[in-house]
Amino acid sequence: MSTPNHTSSEPLRGLSRLVVDVTWLRWSFWLLLAAWFLQPALALPFHVGKAQDWAYFNQHATSAWLSWTVYGQFPQWEPFSCGGIPAIGNLQGTPVGLTQLCAALFGLMPGQRLASLLFVLIGLEGGFHYARHRGAHGFGALAAGVLFGLSGRFVQLFHDGQPVFLSFELLPWALLCLERGWVRWRYAVAGGFVMALLFLEGGAVPTPLVSVLLGFLVLIRTGTALWRRLHGQADVDWWRPGATLALMAVITFGLTLWRILPVVESLIRYPRVWHGVDSYSIGHVLNMLLREGSKQGYTQDGSSLVGMGATLLFGVALLARDRRATWLLAGTIVCLDLATGRSEGLGLFLLLKAMPVLENLRNPFRFTVFAGFFMAMGAGLGLSIIEERLLASVHRIQVPEVWSELRRQWFVRALTGLSVAISLAVAVGPCFQLAHFG
Repeated sequence: MSTPNHTSSEPLRGLSRLVVDVTWLRWSFWLLLAAWFLQPALALPFHVGKAQDWAYFNQHATSAWLSWTVYGQFPQWEPFSCGGIPAIGNLQGTPVGLTQLCAALFGLMPGQRLASLLFVLIGLEGGFHYARHRGAHGFGALAAGVLFGLSGRFVQLFHDGQPVFLSFELLPWALLCLERGWVRWRYAVAGGFVMALLFLEGGAVPTPLVSVLLGFLVLIRTGTALWRRLHGQADVDWWRPGATLALMAVITFGLTLWRILPVVESLIRYPRVWHGVDSYSIGHVLNMLLREGSKQGYTQDGSSLVGMGATLLFGVALLARDRRATWLLAGTIVCLDLATGRSEGLGLFLLLKAMPVLENLRNPFRFTVFAGFFMAMGAGLGLSIIEERLLASVHRIQVPEVWSELRRQWFVRALTGLSVAISLAVAVGPCFQLAHFG
């Protein structure tokens, strides 16, 4: 296999990077895009959907909000359900975390909507940075961030009444910290903080699923490192991926032990047992990812949509025999197999069900959010390769230095603040208005 030659296209490739890598410009784009994506929720924050889970999760959020803001108490107990249930010990509640902080500052429902906006922004920026880490650049990396951050599974969460699971938007940051931690330990420490936030926000669903994915990727990377060592091409010590994941786990446990202990106590007293295994054909899973359809229902066509266009762009990277696409393909295959929940193929989900604690995993279709992530990253890489090949054919054109110099001028810096202020006003203005005057 070979990687593309970047030398001839380097001048023009720099133009794409100069535009996209301007932080204020990119974040202005993210804010406007996230505001469009969440427009109904931001404009009408007190409205919710008809799905039953809206009432379920809002009840937990309301109880925690009342404990913090009205009674000034730590949300240890929720007295509003069946004579009372644990609050801090309930994995499906979010009594602490970024969402509760926003709710305390701006009111329950407006605060939740603003937290949703923050998580979408985190996902867009995280997808962008992970795509660059995997070889994409410029508009390719930007497209990868959009394809993941606004994928169909996040649309589906609002139909299902489960915006609490927007913590899946932290996925690219967890992966980025894990993979960079193979070289520098400080990234493993940062990864522990990311996983702690994910646990405090996502609880019962995103935390174990992301942990499982990290485990599989560590196994793949360890095997790759051993293979390269045998062939005299070692780039990472074979033990480093496992040690990185272990350090991330230690940091996560250390930061969240005060929440983990009551959760463990609750699970011991009231076990959450789920022995059944949902099964989906690979065709069904692919329809969720590739085929547009109704968003009503957990597993309908298009419920995890990234689109056929993203698949074709990913195919470009694979057909170009680009080594950078290999890791993304491996992640896609693992996640597609996990999403089926079947014994056909690799049967990885059934392997998980045979393990302690993980035996209670259910709804394997949620692994489609991970498959869609890797496909989005592959699409960004494919778009970058197309850009490189096109620019290589016109390599005589040079990038003017004017843009680079312009970024240093005072009026451009003033424009930075104005642009971000306008974007914020458009994005969160209605929500702030209702929070304070509604």
